[in-house]
Amino acid sequence: MKSLLGNLASNNIIRMLAGKRYYGEENDEAKFVRQLVAEVVISSGAGNPADYLSVVRWFTNYEKRIKDLGNRNEIDDKIGFDRLVDEPDIVKLPYLQNIVSETLRLYPAVPLLLPHLSSNDCKVAGYDVPRGTMVLTNVWAMQRDPTLWEAAEMFKPERFDKAGEADKLLPFGMGRRACPGAGLAQRLVSLVLGTLVQCFEWERVGDELVDMTEDKGATLPKLVPLRTMCKARPIVAKLI
Repeated sequence: MKSLLGNLASNNIIRMLAGKRYYGEENDEAKFVRQLVAEVVISSGAGNPADYLSVVRWFTNYEKRIKDLGNRNEIDDKIGFDRLVDEPDIVKLPYLQNIVSETLRLYPAVPLLLPHLSSNDCKVAGYDVPRGTMVLTNVWAMQRDPTLWEAAEMFKPERFDKAGEADKLLPFGMGRRACPGAGLAQRLVSLVLGTLVQCFEWERVGDELVDMTEDKGATLPKLVPLRTMCKARPIVAKLI
C-alpha cells in the first residue's frame, strides 16, 4: 500500500507541474522526470505519503463522518463515474477542501513554524520582546485555541463554510515568509484524498477506535501506525 500511495502522490505532482508533457509518456525525458519526482517523494517520507501528507495520515479516523456529511456524494455528483478527480476539479469540491483545512487545523504537518528573529523591540500579548529575540509560533496550540475556534477539539469541516474561518488557519505560516509551496501542497493533498475517497471504501481494522496519539518528532507522526482496510469501488474496475 505504501508504494501505491507513493506512486499516486508522485504521479499527481507530475500532472500538476507538467501536465501531459511527462505524465504517461515513455520518452527518455519523461522517464527521467518521473524518476526524479519519485526520488523526491522517497526522500521526503520513505515513499509513504502518510509521512508528509498529514490529511492522508489522519483522515481515516474520520471516514464515517466524512461519508455521513457528503464528501463522497459531492465527488460522485460533480465528477461522476467516467473519470478520476483531477486538479482543476478541486475548486468545484468545497467540502473536500473543508476536510483538508480541518485536518490541517487539528494536525498541522509541523507543530511549530520556522523560527524568526524580532527585527525591533516589540510587545506581544503583554510581553516585551527585545530586538533580535528568536520567536517560535506554536501553530498546533493556536489552531486548537477555544477562544479562536468553536468546539476546537472536534472535527467539523463545515466550520469553514463560515466566512473568515479559513483566514485563521496557519499551517503554512502567513505573510511574506509563508511557505511558498502552500498552494501546491493544499492542491496535492486535496487531489490525493479525493482520489482515495472516490476509488475506495475505507474501514477500520477491528471495532476499536483508531489511536490518534501523536508521537514525538518534527512532523507530528502517529505513535501507533494507521491500519485500515480498503475495498475498491466500481469506478476502479471501470477506469483502471
